Amino acid sequence: MKLLLPAAVFLILLWMRRQSLLPMRLYLIFTALCIGSGLLIAAEMMEGGRRAVTAVARTGDGSYAETVPLEVETSGGQQADIQLRIPEEAMQEEEGRRILEETIGSLDETILGENTGFDRIEYDLMLPSSLPGSSVEIAWQTDAPEVLGSDGKIGTEVPGDGAAVRLTARLYLKGYTDEYLRILRVFPSKESRTLEKRLQAEADLLNSAQQDSQSAGDYLLPASVDGERVTWYQKTEERGTLVSAGVLLLAVLTVLNIRQKKQQKEEERKARLVREYPELVSRLWLLLESGLSLRMAVHRIGRDNGGTSLSGAEAARCWYEMESGVLEQDAYMHFGERCGTPEYRRLALLLVQSQKKGSQILSQMLEREIRDAYEGRKRAARTEGEKNAVRLILPMGMMLVVVLIIILVPAILSF
Repeated sequence: MKLLLPAAVFLILLWMRRQSLLPMRLYLIFTALCIGSGLLIAAEMMEGGRRAVTAVARTGDGSYAETVPLEVETSGGQQADIQLRIPEEAMQEEEGRRILEETIGSLDETILGENTGFDRIEYDLMLPSSLPGSSVEIAWQTDAPEVLGSDGKIGTEVPGDGAAVRLTARLYLKGYTDEYLRILRVFPSKESRTLEKRLQAEADLLNSAQQDSQSAGDYLLPASVDGERVTWYQKTEERGTLVSAGVLLLAVLTVLNIRQKKQQKEEERKARLVREYPELVSRLWLLLESGLSLRMAVHRIGRDNGGTSLSGAEAARCWYEMESGVLEQDAYMHFGERCGTPEYRRLALLLVQSQKKGSQILSQMLEREIRDAYEGRKRAARTEGEKNAVRLILPMGMMLVVVLIIILVPAILSF
């Protein structure tokens, strides 16, 4: 099913290309990325979504504990998902006595685990050799190892009515030592140790024994637990899926960017046509008043101004359409639609109506259109000036602040 994602992305890219939404160069780049993501997904599927590992790398600098999701499979066929905890490395040492006192104060809550109080211990205690965020080393000891071991595990020789056990701990920190003492009442264990807890204990034991020799940043995984061989697996990241989704997102953003640039370019073109409109109408009226026909006036404008203005280029195109056999009225309508602004559409309608009512009526209508066009240009100029005035408010305000600072700071310092 994962392979369907790059296939879908490829089809979308193909559709974008056929709709002329993507240039050929970008289409080839995105297609190559899509194929690469498909190959990556196929490789991940061949691995089964996981890979065998003998150690896991820390993601941080070792100053905090980490939890790594792993899968484990024993030689006996038992499989389980494990959340393996990687203890933090020793942090920078602080003041010895204060740290020891704070550590002793936090041990009560830490060691109880699932037990509710020290007067009834029914589950294994959590007796850490160090605490997260602390460089204090702890050594545990009990006066009844057959009832409660120094590792916190409840023994098998516990009477039904419980047994009193003296639990002590020696805390060490750079020459400073302190002692922790609790009297416990231990009862027969209600806990059946899970595979995860056994594996966590084996992993902690392995890494504490090989702390000096193990590679920096790696947390070793035990090869067996309770005499049974285990194989560890870590889930692989689905990078192929992410690459496919990234290719699709990048292609969509590229298409949107291209469309935005086209729209911006079209708006700039229409704005330029609007600016050229008064001169076009004025020149058309002058040519008609000089005795030229409407057809020849359009030809003259296209010939003289076709290379210097957009309106002249559109007039030249209108002339070429009429020369190629398009009806004159249709050519004028096409001229208005290509320009795409209300002014040019109105002019096209005037030219079409002149074919029915005569050139004298067209001359009168063009005079009125010239007056309206120049009035519109004045209004546009005033509007643009007001916009520029608003844009200047911020820089003028900043200059005012600078001037005030120049004036006021020396005056304040002189007092």
